[in-house]
Amino acid sequence: HRLRAESRRELGEPEVLATGLDYDGQYEVPPVSASETGRLSYRAASAAELRQIVRIDRGGNRLATIGEPGDVNLDLSPDGGRLAVTRLDPEKRRPGIWVHELARGVASRLGPDVADGPVWSPDGSRIAYASTGGPVPSLCVRPASGGAETVLWTDVSLGEPVDWS
Repeated sequence: HRLRAESRRELGEPEVLATGLDYDGQYEVPPVSASETGRLSYRAASAAELRQIVRIDRGGNRLATIGEPGDVNLDLSPDGGRLAVTRLDPEKRRPGIWVHELARGVASRLGPDVADGPVWSPDGSRIAYASTGGPVPSLCVRPASGGAETVLWTDVSLGEPVDWS
């Protein structure tokens, strides 16, 4: 939609102005700015900026890649067998939690939620994270194998969990 500044009303039909925008999961907004003259500026995502998780041996030799380029907020399970990450959905541009089983080389999404900042429980049976899909962020826990989400706390100033002891 175009927006008439004086009346703050939308005009016309929505149209795509740009694709491939960068996204900051922490603030859940793309880096976009529009001026009063109608000029639009944005930061395009660049594959060159995306980092890839790799497994290396003690000699520094690359053994394998893990996950997708751009996976962030890594947390290794207490037994070292699984890696939880935040991955940005390329279609919806929303973050979600993925769990990689390192020995088997497979990954699965931990629920359909918009979530960020996974942290393993000390026994490796659950994962805590910030759920950011609703109007107010929530601290949530879900079994690492999947299952129902439990909301522990909801607060507008909530950030991502960083540790579980």
